[in-house]
Amino acid sequence: MTIQTGSRHSTEYPIFVDIDKRRDTSNLGSIRHIEFSNLQIETRGKCLIAGQQKAPIENLVFNNITLIAAQVPAADLSEAKKPRGNKTLEYYTDLQDFAKVNAWFTFGNIKNLHVQRIIVRDANQQRANFSLENVSLSE
Repeated sequence: MTIQTGSRHSTEYPIFVDIDKRRDTSNLGSIRHIEFSNLQIETRGKCLIAGQQKAPIENLVFNNITLIAAQVPAADLSEAKKPRGNKTLEYYTDLQDFAKVNAWFTFGNIKNLHVQRIIVRDANQQRANFSLENVSLSE
């Protein structure tokens, strides 16, 4: 499968998986057992996969993925915001937001991440290939 992004937004996310809450009183949900395999991604955007410290994503697989980087606008590097799905939703200070991390693949708060054969083609070296925070890798 090929993913090609191109939008009017300053930041694009060809892959976005996030644990968040809609209201301050909402409980955090869970995300488990997801696999991304055999993808070619052509983008100026970045992949953001993040749970929360109290609700990590569990058992995540990234296998055989090639990311081909397009030129990234300067504003995208410093003003990134994660999508909220609705402009009226608030950002809650007790939740972690990894959107400003300058990496093609950002993984945060994940238990049992399995990564195999990921290639990043970024001729201009605009971002780090990976950022991992509070991640345990599976063997």
